[in-house]
Amino acid sequence: MAAQRRPEPTDDPAAVMTVYQRHRAVHPYGIFDVANLWDRSRWWVRDEAVVGLLALPGADAPVVYGVAASAHAQTLELLGDLAPHLPPRMVITGPEGLTDRLADAYEPLWSAPHLKMWLADPGRLPPPDPDVGVLAATDLSRLERLFAADPHTGVYFHAGLLDSGHYVGIAAGGELVAAGGIHLIDRRHGVTALGNVFTHPRHRRRGLARRVMSTLCHRLLAEVDVIGLNVRRDNTAARALYHDLGFVPVVRYEEAELTRR
Repeated sequence: MAAQRRPEPTDDPAAVMTVYQRHRAVHPYGIFDVANLWDRSRWWVRDEAVVGLLALPGADAPVVYGVAASAHAQTLELLGDLAPHLPPRMVITGPEGLTDRLADAYEPLWSAPHLKMWLADPGRLPPPDPDVGVLAATDLSRLERLFAADPHTGVYFHAGLLDSGHYVGIAAGGELVAAGGIHLIDRRHGVTALGNVFTHPRHRRRGLARRVMSTLCHRLLAEVDVIGLNVRRDNTAARALYHDLGFVPVVRYEEAELTRR
C-alpha cells in the first residue's frame, strides 16, 4: 500500500473563512483566529472540515482548533491524517471522539466535554446594572487577585484583554468580588466570545454573575451581533444561568490536552 500523502495547509484565508462564516454562532474563535492570527497559524481545509494549528497569546502549548458545525466525521478523519505532523504536546478542541481518534498517536493528560452557546435571545437579558463597573489596565492587580481564588480561572486571560474595554466587575470593600470579560472580539466580522466570568467563592449565590453577564452583553451588542461562549457540559449551574440570559447550545465538542505516545 502506498504511503498516505501528507495533507497540505492552505495559503488562502478566504477558504477557511468561507466555511466559518456559514456558522458564525459556532465559530467566533475560528473567525477571530483566521482574521487576526493568520501569520502565526497553519490551516487545513477538506471540504467542510477545517483544522487550525495556532500559537495563542497566553497559552503555554500549541492549540489545535478543529471544532466543526456539522462535518464531524470529516473533521475527525482530517485530524487523524494530520496526527503524525501535529506537535508532541497540544491543547485541542474538536468533535466528540477526538481523543479516541488520535489514541494511537496521543494520550490525554485531561479531556472534557463542552458546549458552545450563543446569545440567541438578547431580549431575555436584564437591564444593565449601574453598579457593574468597566475595568481598565489599572485594575489588573485587583482582577488577578480575584482570579487567584481559583487556580482554574483566568487560564487564557492576559493583561492585553483589558484594553478591549469589555471587562467589567463588581467591587466590595475596594476589592473585586465578581468580574467577567471576553476571550476575543472581532468588530469587523461582528463576533465575540465571553470568558473569565468568575465570582469569588465567598460571594456566590447572590446573583453577581447574572449582573456581570447581562451588563457585559449589553455593552457588546453595541459592537457585534454574535456573542458566544464555551461551557463544560457538567457545569449545570452555569448552563442554567446562560439559558436564563438567552443563550442556546449550538454544538457539542471535546477539549483535551494531548501528549505524543
